[in-house]
Amino acid sequence: MYPHKKHIKYFLDSIGKSELALSLLANENDLEQHIKFPDYQLFHIPKKSGGYRKIMEPESQLKELQRNVSAILQELVEVNMSAHGFVKTMYHEPRHIKSNASKHMGKKWVYNIDIKDFFGSINAVRVKQVFTQKPFNFSEEKSKYLALLLVYQQQLPAGAPSSPIISNMVCEALDNAFNQWVAYMNDLEADAQWCYTRYADDITFSTHTSILPMHLKEINKILLDFGFERNEKKDRLFSHLQAQWVTGIKVNTKPNLDRKYIRKLRAILHNCRAYGLTVAANKFLFETNDLLASKEDTERFKRILKGKIDHVGFVRGKDDGIYLNLKNQWLAL
Repeated sequence: MYPHKKHIKYFLDSIGKSELALSLLANENDLEQHIKFPDYQLFHIPKKSGGYRKIMEPESQLKELQRNVSAILQELVEVNMSAHGFVKTMYHEPRHIKSNASKHMGKKWVYNIDIKDFFGSINAVRVKQVFTQKPFNFSEEKSKYLALLLVYQQQLPAGAPSSPIISNMVCEALDNAFNQWVAYMNDLEADAQWCYTRYADDITFSTHTSILPMHLKEINKILLDFGFERNEKKDRLFSHLQAQWVTGIKVNTKPNLDRKYIRKLRAILHNCRAYGLTVAANKFLFETNDLLASKEDTERFKRILKGKIDHVGFVRGKDDGIYLNLKNQWLAL
């Protein structure tokens, strides 16, 4: 199974391009071509909040090389404990959107920040630096070579399999700085219980004391010091007197989802029972009753619906009554 210990050793010890290529299951010429003439498909997908997200998807061979780099780095890099997105857990509890949200459960104040143009803020220079520094200490030439393999148009490409782990590596210093700030705040006030987590470009702080303008100023300064800018339009400050949300999960008392999410699932399941799977699939996939969903469309619809119901069980718990009811309705389809 890749990566074998020998591939990791080749990756770490390689001096020339041929050895580095060998560690990635490629030959030197192919590696050189992908670095000099990277091939990406560019497209845009709509954001829930409005606007579009720019996706740069590498062609299949380049994607495979990047996937191999990612696999090696996942074995070598222990991501900061405050990071919960895109983390392969080796020695600790699993990290995901629920673990990220749960850290802020039951706090008086929750403050969410979104990093503006997250992947676009990480250029080749920043990627090169993570390889020239500990724990790698690679040469300038080797680090630059890797950066060119992983970066496109002077930014981490959203769509490349290597970008998530690289972003976590780049953010290690930022995570450490925020953890130090939180520790300092807790030293000042023992009952404050400040907490910091990051899920990719979503940053969350919580505390039992007030979050004041001076705190927001200090947080913003740290963010800018490490080359990131917050998207001010997405700043969210929640008190315990209102619904508090972290990465789409309600955290006031226990992990929960928006009622609209549950109601929508119930409505979809009602359509399945009342009008049949084909009509329900048309309405869900194509937002019309005029098309006739194929057998493949219907099966895809059922898989999507199952995934949404599984998400309820993931957040609320597998023994939750609402989840079990939704699951049984799906099984009866």
